[in-house]
Amino acid sequence: MRAATTLQSTPGLRRALAMLVVGAVPIATTLATGSPVDVYRTVLKSRISPGAEVVWYREGVESSVPVTDEVNPQSGHSVPVKRLLINGDYHSSTAPAELAYHRLLGHLGPLLHPRRATSW
Repeated sequence: MRAATTLQSTPGLRRALAMLVVGAVPIATTLATGSPVDVYRTVLKSRISPGAEVVWYREGVESSVPVTDEVNPQSGHSVPVKRLLINGDYHSSTAPAELAYHRLLGHLGPLLHPRRATSW
């Protein structure tokens, strides 16, 4: 009874115990299967389309950035499209519609500059 009361009265101890349990799951899985578990790639596969392939990714202090190769879902053609994800959200791709949009955005700065003649 005393141990349960101590556990309930110290939220820091409860948090540490929860982190220990959460950390033990990947370690136990690694030891059981004999190969390391890449948590990021596992979660990323749930965010991209089934036929997509991760061709590059890096993890930093504040963000994770993968590039995927997949079929363009808007056109339905079998032409592969590269997509850029930052922290799990799509930001850009090589799909023709998105390229036109990003080119337009690139021209807005010089077009809206007060001295257009010197902004080019």
